Amino acid sequence: MPIDHATEHRTDAVNIEDYSKFLLHSPTEIVYLLRSLMTKKCLLTAHFNGGKDMLLTSIIGVDNAAGAVYLDTNANEAVNQAICASHHIIFATRQDRIRIQFAANAAQKVPYQQGHALRIAMPQTLLKLQRRDYYRVETPRGKPLAITLNHPQLGHLQGTLLDISVGGAGLTNLPAEVEFSTGLIFHNCRLVLPEIGPIISDMELRNMFDLVLRNGARTKRYGFQFIDLPANSQAMIQRYINKLERERRALLVEHGH
Repeated sequence: MPIDHATEHRTDAVNIEDYSKFLLHSPTEIVYLLRSLMTKKCLLTAHFNGGKDMLLTSIIGVDNAAGAVYLDTNANEAVNQAICASHHIIFATRQDRIRIQFAANAAQKVPYQQGHALRIAMPQTLLKLQRRDYYRVETPRGKPLAITLNHPQLGHLQGTLLDISVGGAGLTNLPAEVEFSTGLIFHNCRLVLPEIGPIISDMELRNMFDLVLRNGARTKRYGFQFIDLPANSQAMIQRYINKLERERRALLVEHGH
């Protein structure tokens, strides 16, 4: 199996209670949407163990009659056992700029087709949310962008941008020896967007995750929120997002997709 890149597929979960009006309840709509995710081979981030652990997976079967959804297992059997031991799992993904999220109370590893799958019950509700602040674009892996964080006690720290939205950014490659904790505020953080210019903003560390890739490898992702980001900086980030989207569409056209 080829290596999957968390920079492209990692998706945060949101609190469904905050977006209850965006919940789907129709079984027909839910099945249709899940089958669409399967057909388009969308990767989902599964949050489990109280949100402390995550893994990447994808839907490989939707059985409406049996009320079951089947997902890819992980290459690391210990990870499969961990998710099957969890009593609450949240699956999140994005499709055409729309956030899709649903939950399961249990998962079982079962025989499926020529191998095995993780089986969950068909979700009774499903969140379908489109909000500009939540549209997060992954930055090109071949041209990593550096970001500088500044903290009065921790000093000047360098990281690599994984993804960005007008609301925040995901980072990796922060110094392993530094002890981070959620709620830390970093001041005058600097990020230069190619062909657009520098973004300078205070940032708050909102979450940290050890993400398990489908091949069993692990990486660490830090989720930051911009604090009082000026309107002109928001516009610059939006221009950068649009630029990346145009480049990716052009690449798809070039390759005949």
